[in-house]
Amino acid sequence: MRLAESTQRQATAELEHATDKAVRDVWKAYNDTKVALAKHEAAAALLAASEQAWDATLESYRNGLSTFPDVREAERNLARARTVDMSARAEVRTRAAALAFSTGDLARP
Repeated sequence: MRLAESTQRQATAELEHATDKAVRDVWKAYNDTKVALAKHEAAAALLAASEQAWDATLESYRNGLSTFPDVREAERNLARARTVDMSARAEVRTRAAALAFSTGDLARP
């Protein structure tokens, strides 16, 4: 009888541990997804600002008010902003997939 009770307590403890781990995994995935979404919003704002700066610098160059190095710098900044935006979008998708996996949504047909 004591052996059966001991085995039952052990199984109960293992179940509680697995439940706690699952809850931690879901919360971590949820928070990671929220952070990734915030990063994406910031990256999108950076991209929009870089596009506007590029357009303004190019127009200024055409009117003789900026130099070619200014144009190149604006172009580099725009390229960096595009890279950051693409990276942020990829991270959102990765984190969303991790959240779906941790909640079991990927296992559904």
